[in-house]
Amino acid sequence: MRLLPGQDNLEINYTGLSFIKPEQVKFKYRLSGWDSDWVNAGARRTADYSNLPPGEYEFQVIAANSDAVWSHTGAKLRVTVVPPFYLTWWFRGLIVTSLLGLVGDGHQLFSND
Repeated sequence: MRLLPGQDNLEINYTGLSFIKPEQVKFKYRLSGWDSDWVNAGARRTADYSNLPPGEYEFQVIAANSDAVWSHTGAKLRVTVVPPFYLTWWFRGLIVTSLLGLVGDGHQLFSND
């Protein structure tokens, strides 16, 4: 999943299957690279994030059945938050190159006098 610049809200819906007491399924989730620990979501099936900085993340969710037995594998989703163009390495390199060119031209212009 890719979030483009200006898309600053992320809502992830998830669920777990249980044929016996599905209302008692509990969830934990985390966004690696953002959350420092698992978020205990209880029976809620939505994770909300806002204002994520540019970068690579992995959303992970695990579930527990009505006997409180937690899954080991869970589900994963890669999330990429794309930076605005002015925060990319190529744009910063272009600015530095342009500034060096201006300084070089200015030095050459004033040293010829």
